[in-house]
Amino acid sequence: MRPDDIISAHDIPSDELFHFAMAVPDLQAAMDQLGPALNVNWTSIWSMTRKMDTPEGPTTDEMQAVYSRQGPPYVELVSGHGSGFFAADSGPRLHHVGYIVEDVRAEAERLEALGMTIWDLGPGSAFVTNEVGMTFEIMAPGIRQTLDEWFNRPAK
Repeated sequence: MRPDDIISAHDIPSDELFHFAMAVPDLQAAMDQLGPALNVNWTSIWSMTRKMDTPEGPTTDEMQAVYSRQGPPYVELVSGHGSGFFAADSGPRLHHVGYIVEDVRAEAERLEALGMTIWDLGPGSAFVTNEVGMTFEIMAPGIRQTLDEWFNRPAK
């Protein structure tokens, strides 16, 4: 473990798997079932609107998410509406794996050079998909503060 791996109160690592996310149609039902099965408890539910630049053009997705408080790797559950990027319209599924890197653009371009497709490349994060069906969420170190604040909110 490197010193920068323990900057966060939640021991959020760099350059290695931080979390994996499941897309689920019913967030509360998934929390109720998976919490006891995995022996984890959850952060508060975070509702957000995510604007993304996809290969098909810009989209706006309404979604909700929670993280397990135990990890890493953490378990993230996401639930989107309709048939958007975060939706589980065809049933629950592994949605993505996430990790933190110093340079999001360089990592996204590295994966693109391996034949993957970049979705929503921004300064703080990117999603990269591939033909195998694995999506990567690449996040900048600044995400640690946001996650620490989220993890410290009481669950409702």
